[in-house]
Order: sequence, then structure tokens, then C-alpha cells
Amino acid sequence: MKISETVVAESHSITEVCRKIGVLTGGYAWRKVKGELSNYDTSHFVINGQLPKYSRIKKLCPVCDGEFVTSEGSPREQITCSRSCSNTQFRSGKNHPNWKHGRSAERARRDRTVMVDHCEICGTAERLCYDHDHKTGEYRGTLCSNCNTAIGLMKDTPDRLVSAAKYVLERK
Repeated sequence: MKISETVVAESHSITEVCRKIGVLTGGYAWRKVKGELSNYDTSHFVINGQLPKYSRIKKLCPVCDGEFVTSEGSPREQITCSRSCSNTQFRSGKNHPNWKHGRSAERARRDRTVMVDHCEICGTAERLCYDHDHKTGEYRGTLCSNCNTAIGLMKDTPDRLVSAAKYVLERK
């Protein structure tokens, strides 16, 4: 199947390209032509009686340096050329979902092994969790779910915690 730049430039749709190169306009052949057209500028094609909403641009893949075409400004605008490159780009280093506050997944696992077997505030051994500073991400200790929630509701502010303790002691 030979598609030339002039055929694409003179056509206004994928179906018109198929007709000009003598390919049936349905099914597998149409999809194959559509795939081949990704290498050409089709920004002038009319889709459903309207010009496309987003302009087509060529980009370089940050992983493999390959060139690919995508829709500029579209919510589905591609960053990489393929799913494989996307997995490489977004699953390594700072782009990894477990990378938080400068900590890799490996370091997070290592920090969790430091957890003790009881809450460091109330001493219970039920529903333990990993407490961390929300600004820096640093591990602070092991707390039960209730104590961790209480600290979080007090916005990790020592003054609020002391005031709350005084309040409870005064009204006992």
C-alpha cells in the first residue's frame, strides 16, 4: 500500500485517501491506512463534517528519541510514542507512583521495617500505621490509626496538641 504526501494533502478524510489509493473503505484495510496516516500531516482532514478541534503536531519521544504525531492541547495528548516508552518514563525515578517527598519505593520499604510493634503514644498493638511528616515525608514513628488520625486532625501542630491536652485535663 503506497500512500504519498500529495495524496494525503489533496484528500480531506481517511476514506478519500482509501479511494485514491484503491483500498476498500471498511474494516481492516481502512484501519491499516489510518495507522499509516499517523506519519503524515492530517490536520486538514474533516472529521464528522467539522475540522479537528486539536491541531496535530510532531513530537520527540523523551525515552527513545523517536518522532511521533499527537494532538496538541488535547486531554489525550501523548507524551511518549508508545506504551512501552510510557511505562519506562512514568515508572522510574521521580515519576514512579511510590516516589514521594524524595523517597523511592525501596527507601519507603526500608523505613517501614523500622516500625515497632506498638503505638508510641498509647501503647496499643492494633491497627498500626507508618507516621510521617507531611511536609518532608520523613518517617516519625509507629502509631495506631486513632493516634495518627488525631495528630493529623490537629494539623501536626504541637501547640494545638498541648492546648487539647490541657483542655481535656482541666475538664476531667
